[in-house]
Amino acid sequence: MLYFLDHAGLDQLATDIATRWPKAEIICVTWRGDTGNPLQGEEALNGFAKALDTHAFTCVSATEDYRIDRAFPEGDR
Repeated sequence: MLYFLDHAGLDQLATDIATRWPKAEIICVTWRGDTGNPLQGEEALNGFAKALDTHAFTCVSATEDYRIDRAFPEGDR
């Protein structure tokens, strides 16, 4: 769903998570093909990860078509 948002939406989602659910584990499944939206999958993921600076993101699986990232609050690994 990240690539359906714009940069302001990504920032707001990150703020909401950091404020409301600061200990949440985040799983992102990112489509690597053309999304047909202004933001492409990995661009949206990178923007979200940068905005959610309370969490550390790690790619746990990747293919040509998609990637899966997992994020934990910093210090909670």
